[in-house]
Amino acid sequence: MNSAIFLVVLITSSARAAENMLLEDCDVGTCGEGERFDVKLRACQPCDRDTYIDISNHSCEDCRNCTRADRYDGEIVVANCTAVADAVIGCHHGYFMVVNHLAEKDLSCEICKRCNAEEVVEQNCTERNDTVCTRRESAGLDVRNRASSNNIPTVIVASAVALVAVVICCVFLIAARRRIKAVCRCVKLPCLKERTERTMRKALMESDSTPELCESAI
Repeated sequence: MNSAIFLVVLITSSARAAENMLLEDCDVGTCGEGERFDVKLRACQPCDRDTYIDISNHSCEDCRNCTRADRYDGEIVVANCTAVADAVIGCHHGYFMVVNHLAEKDLSCEICKRCNAEEVVEQNCTERNDTVCTRRESAGLDVRNRASSNNIPTVIVASAVALVAVVICCVFLIAARRRIKAVCRCVKLPCLKERTERTMRKALMESDSTPELCESAI
């Protein structure tokens, strides 16, 4: 079956090649995209199935065979072939595309590299680029450097917040100390420097009454 198909394709290609050699017959007119000049019919005809031509206003140009994806090489069809455009071939997941104009095929798919146990992935494999691996020591140093750089703004903000908190505490303590001194003067309690704020509050709770003058001081 395959041999018969191959023979038919070979005969068809040979016949079309012979037609293209008759240049004088092609001068009768020009064909557009997706068309070829049929010498026998002396007219432009649409490209056959699985063939295309993307040239407009051409003469003696035969339709080309559509590019097929080789799934064994990791290739997939991104866009199907039409009469006016070739198929667009891409790479399957886990492969990346390599451009090589010197090879039989300009584009080929290669398997993405896998980092070994002593390496870490610095850049994942993409459609156009292979995986980039880095040794763990250098990768760890780079991560620490980047982490240190990223922590600088955090340290600055934390220091500023801590400074503001200290200032607020100092203001609060100064205000509380002044209030206690004023209350002590009103209720005539011995305000010694050694007494703590807790002692002052306890003394105030044990007092019977506070003069009205103390309300303005509190």
